[in-house]
Amino acid sequence: MNIIKIFLEYQCYPIWIYNEQGELVDNDLVEELKGEDEIDNMLLEIQNIYDSPFEDNAINFEFKGFSNEKAYFLGR
Repeated sequence: MNIIKIFLEYQCYPIWIYNEQGELVDNDLVEELKGEDEIDNMLLEIQNIYDSPFEDNAINFEFKGFSNEKAYFLGR
């Protein structure tokens, strides 16, 4: 039986699938949920929110944070 975890990592899909030995099998929506667009869209939105406070370009990669974290999350 596979183990499914929700884990946020920069620019990675938030679903991580591991086998019984703890080895990573896939980093995608599980087969049983493929076609569940609402779930997929929610996970993508969570990932976009997680990725947004990072600056990532040819010169720099760093965590910048939200300009106003409280307003950002209350506005959702």
